[in-house]
Amino acid sequence: MATSESSVRSTAKPQRGRPRRVATDAADGQADSLEQTKSPRKKSPSSAPPSQQRPITSSELAALIGVSRTTVSIVLRGDADRRMISAATVQKVLEGVQKYNYTPNPHAQNLRSRRSMSVSVVCSNFALDWADRLLYAMEPAVEAAGYTLFVAAHRSNTERHRRILTAAAQRRDAGVVCMPIPGQEDAYRQLVQSGIPLIFLGDYPASMPHESRVVWDASDAVRTALEHLIAIGRRRIAYVGTRHTLALHVARRTAYAQTLRDAGLSVDPALVVERPDGEREVGAVVAPAMDALLALPPDKRPDAIFCMNDGLAFEVMRQLDLRGVEVPKSIAVAGLGDLPMAADSGIGLTTVAEPVRELGQACVDALNQIVRSQRDVVQQTLGTRPDALRVRRSTVTHAASAH
Repeated sequence: MATSESSVRSTAKPQRGRPRRVATDAADGQADSLEQTKSPRKKSPSSAPPSQQRPITSSELAALIGVSRTTVSIVLRGDADRRMISAATVQKVLEGVQKYNYTPNPHAQNLRSRRSMSVSVVCSNFALDWADRLLYAMEPAVEAAGYTLFVAAHRSNTERHRRILTAAAQRRDAGVVCMPIPGQEDAYRQLVQSGIPLIFLGDYPASMPHESRVVWDASDAVRTALEHLIAIGRRRIAYVGTRHTLALHVARRTAYAQTLRDAGLSVDPALVVERPDGEREVGAVVAPAMDALLALPPDKRPDAIFCMNDGLAFEVMRQLDLRGVEVPKSIAVAGLGDLPMAADSGIGLTTVAEPVRELGQACVDALNQIVRSQRDVVQQTLGTRPDALRVRRSTVTHAASAH
């Protein structure tokens, strides 16, 4: 019977003078080796390090420094404190790693954990460079950790989303970083129950508050944008967003209403536009919404429009321009995110910057904590920087600065 410390040897009688292939312990990352069998006698264990022609295994390192292979594994994944490994033992392992030039084998770790070295990043879409900025921040740390990124977009299509998650489970990904879709909680729970770490990105289902997540709490950003609009004299501020129940989307809508009330302004339901979340072209939803807003009596029309994200704000500005509405003279427009296009001289969108790079870096950090330190849940919420407001010509004519 094979054990984790011994080789599985062929039962066929060896022929003298010919090399025999020996399958060594796969969990130690050793490929099949050739052993001369001129003598059938067992060799006594040696304290000398293995041949420098091949890497040392964790079992060999453990034998050389006088600890178990499990202890080596615990120390190298950074779990010594939780598993109550003494400082002296930790030091012994680390010194052995350096002395014998031990390098962990990622394929062996994969076999032990039954996970691949792939990490899936599931975005809502690839429009307007947001996903590219996120991946640019993630890639160096992901690659340094030995992982390969699988990137997909669900485009708010539930069937496509489920196929993406199923593929990640079948690959046994090391983790899945996912921008969620409302109503898909069962699919997320199935993924977690299968043993694949799941990290919600950007938002999370309100019914799953205890799962791992890396998010930007944009409530302060909403207040910042609205306070700017109020400060430049706008009083009838419309809201254009997406209608769904993810926790932080609801928080943005709540922050909009609360900021208006705090300023002594009323919340007019006629000025609240929420497009359904789905595959429909943004323009197909925003166009009739602008028609409805502009059809209001002059004293009821908005003098400013706040958009839940820059993508919606770009389309709002385009639709207003098509209708001959001057921005910002007649209606000021502000968004959230500070996408690269927002600073284009032909657009000049006032917005509040989202910490996209920090979100990407935080996702990798959370994944490392879950996989390497075996933490069950990691939650990180990023706030809005004090200097995040970008004032441009969509709210102030001849804006002198992007800040």
